[in-house]
Amino acid sequence: MGGGFDCASAEELYLVRATCGVDFDYATRIIFAHPCKSVSHIKQFREAGVQMTVVDNEDELKKLKEHWPEAKVLLRLKPDDKGSLSPFSTKFGANELECITLLRLARQLGVQLVGCSFHVGSRCLDAQIYMQSLRQARRLFDIAGRDEFGFDFKVLDIGGGFSGHNWDKPSFPEVAKLINKKLDKLFPESEGITLMSEPGRYFASGGMTLVVRIIARRIHNQDYKSQEEVIKLERSFSLPTNSLVQVANTDQSTVSEQVLIECAENIYYINDGIYGTFNAIIFDHKVFTVHYLKIGEQENNPEQHKSVIFGPTCDSIDCIAHSIDLPLLDIGDVLWFPDVGAYTSACASDFNGFKTKNTFLFGRVRCCVLKINKLAIVLK
Repeated sequence: MGGGFDCASAEELYLVRATCGVDFDYATRIIFAHPCKSVSHIKQFREAGVQMTVVDNEDELKKLKEHWPEAKVLLRLKPDDKGSLSPFSTKFGANELECITLLRLARQLGVQLVGCSFHVGSRCLDAQIYMQSLRQARRLFDIAGRDEFGFDFKVLDIGGGFSGHNWDKPSFPEVAKLINKKLDKLFPESEGITLMSEPGRYFASGGMTLVVRIIARRIHNQDYKSQEEVIKLERSFSLPTNSLVQVANTDQSTVSEQVLIECAENIYYINDGIYGTFNAIIFDHKVFTVHYLKIGEQENNPEQHKSVIFGPTCDSIDCIAHSIDLPLLDIGDVLWFPDVGAYTSACASDFNGFKTKNTFLFGRVRCCVLKINKLAIVLK
């Protein structure tokens, strides 16, 4: 495939080294893509033979001059990423004026700038952000080549942010088609530009299904309702219209979680939660779709009850769903959640001592080939 690795830390570099061994081409197939790096990590990437990294500020250029002077460096641009569910531009990226300052400083320091990068944020749902960012990159390529700076940019990293689901709009194939068309126009093959992308979410999202068990339950939950006055919580949440997680009040912005929980008929406790896989509800704005499997006798068209799902920890914030329709389920029954491959287990903890996951691999080679073919759309 000619693929490589975008590493954000020395720990990720160690993982690549442990997986790929000593014969891997670390010089050309790894980029240290974090714009703000600790000196100890810089030294470890340099010692491993990695050549390329990213900057977005003046101090980072000076740091590279001192600790990694031979590095090949990309300038990270600051896109308008308000159309992404997880925007990054408040933390990383330089606008055009600041990039010009960095070009001038790199020339003075003798730092080797070879191109630019951008990231439109994770789960970008506005394809025009990619178009704007590509135009921004083209402009910086042209500015860098002026006599004042004298850089010959040959590398463009278009980042990631691609959805892992084709039901998202725009879908990955739709975005890839637009990107390729714009790349052909702005960065023709005759220029010999090396293109990179980071489609990690696209590969990972659909590759895992979470299966959990109901370890406890509380039926006729309304009998346990508190007699104290309910205080409206500041924390609010929103859900897409096609989600199985439906709230009991149409005024979603003012619904109190405590009201939803106390009005539910049944509460189920499962062996994974917010501190585990479901951390993505908080950190990745993910909406999980729940399915159930009864271990005992199945019932056709069972009656549905407003239900709450809690995780296993001692913390009341460990609530996965505040009000969804489920049949009456038993301890030992199974809930399963598809599409949990991205930004779930990687961010999980063992809070309260709950080490909740075992991983089992199922797959077909043909499926992998199809995914690889789709990746080629982006990487050209």
